[in-house]
Amino acid sequence: RHPLLQVMGTSVTGPEADLYAQQFLVVRALAAPAVLLCSASNGIMRGYLDTKTPTLILLGSNAVNLILDVVLVANLGMGPQGAGIATTVAEWIAALCFLGVLSGKLPSADEKNTRSREFSGNQENSSGEALLAVTPVLDLPKWSSIKPLVVASSAVFLRSIVLQVAMSSAAAMAARSTTDGMVAAAGASSSVAAHQVALQLWLLCSFLCDALATA
Repeated sequence: RHPLLQVMGTSVTGPEADLYAQQFLVVRALAAPAVLLCSASNGIMRGYLDTKTPTLILLGSNAVNLILDVVLVANLGMGPQGAGIATTVAEWIAALCFLGVLSGKLPSADEKNTRSREFSGNQENSSGEALLAVTPVLDLPKWSSIKPLVVASSAVFLRSIVLQVAMSSAAAMAARSTTDGMVAAAGASSSVAAHQVALQLWLLCSFLCDALATA
């Protein structure tokens, strides 16, 4: 992880920022599988025209994240490590909720759009209607089955890669926006903080446009 942090410019922001980055990165990396599960589950539910359930799950997980941030960071003084723990816990709660809904163990907020009689492995409710239930299998799908999906999503995948590289490069450039020295370290930290504020506002606008485009 040290080479990665050096690439991102923590050597410029000073040893304190480097320590904070290490603490946050180690804990936050544990949420990588949960982030993948949430993204995939969100896509599945949107494919079945169910946008209410992902919204409620993500709102709930963000509420948990906020509460844990207040407890761990503000009250217990755990700093970036506490923020990483709060985000990781919230991500895993959201992932488990998504898996519960998709497996039929938890109810959906928009049940009428998750009913499908043509979906294999469905479960039936009290009125005899088939409910959506996603059952994982260990068999690898054939290339002929997944080729249309790979071709259709390749452009989105490439866009996501380019977007992540661009945002990471911008953060690294913000960390290197000053010269060496104690004053420079403080200036670099301020630049990174300002970059994160601007990035969050940009992400909010981009997600809003993405949601409107999907609708």
